Formats: sequence, structure tokens, C-alpha cells
Amino acid sequence: MSEKLNKIYSFKISEKMLNKMRALSHKIDNWSAWIREQIEKKIKELEQEESNKSEILYCPNCGEIIDKNDIFCGNCGIKLV
Repeated sequence: MSEKLNKIYSFKISEKMLNKMRALSHKIDNWSAWIREQIEKKIKELEQEESNKSEILYCPNCGEIIDKNDIFCGNCGIKLV
């Protein structure tokens, strides 16, 4: 009888452990998905920042930010066109 109880008890412990492992695995999957989302979001932000940087024009003489339609630099007066 004792051996039978030991097997049942052992099975219950294994079942509980398996359920805990499944729950932990689910939490890890959720964290992994969240981390992936955060990384993808940051990559898009950095790509957008880089894209915005390429649209900014600078005066070749003084380095002031200029508009693409400017004929002269508003800071140093050099002709841009």
C-alpha cells in the first residue's frame, strides 16, 4: 500500500511541477514577444530619426540649417544656388 501511495504522490508532484513549468514557459513567451516588440519599435524610431536627418540641409559655409528653397544662407549670407 505504501508503494502505491508513493507512486500517486510522486505523480501529483510531477504533475504540479509540469503545470508550473508550463506557466513559466507561457510567461517567458509573453516576455519574449514584448521584448521583440520593443526592439522593433526602437529600430523604427531610429530609422525614422536617420531618415529625418537626411532631409536636413546645412549651409556649406557656416553649417547653419537651411531650407532647400533658400537662395542665400540666413546666417552667413553665402549664395546657395
